[in-house]
Amino acid sequence: MPSADPLATIAAEVKRRRAVNRAVIAVAESFDDAERLHTMVAGDAILYHEHQDTEPRRKTYADLKAIEKQKGSYTLVTTGLALEGADLDASCVITTLCDPDSLILRAGRCNRRATSTDAEVLVVGDSLPSLTYINPTQFAAYASALRMNSGERFSSDTWKA
Repeated sequence: MPSADPLATIAAEVKRRRAVNRAVIAVAESFDDAERLHTMVAGDAILYHEHQDTEPRRKTYADLKAIEKQKGSYTLVTTGLALEGADLDASCVITTLCDPDSLILRAGRCNRRATSTDAEVLVVGDSLPSLTYINPTQFAAYASALRMNSGERFSSDTWKA
């Protein structure tokens, strides 16, 4: 989903989807972007990132796991790095455009337990962060594949090779 301001688009999508989804995870690339996104989303959104002190981060994660165990709902704003180590199961993951490896990791937090029939991953933005390994030709192919697979069931096999 192209966007001039990916964080504003993600915030709007979170607000639209959190009323109908059990768990929504919004992912930003950096800590600063996650904080900005958390402010934009507001409400009861939980902020979880790698710069939190250890104990508060552990408590936040334990709280999220308890909510999931009770089949409750939550809205989480996080960074890609913090999400990598989290065994969470969202019905909707909304992320900024990222490299394919990171996208597979983020998508893996969506319907992780295969309990939802309408889970979705939304990718927002039209450029990659500057510190990526993808050259312009690879990026064009990647962006084309994302567009072609928009609205389709996600399969990590699509992104191998």
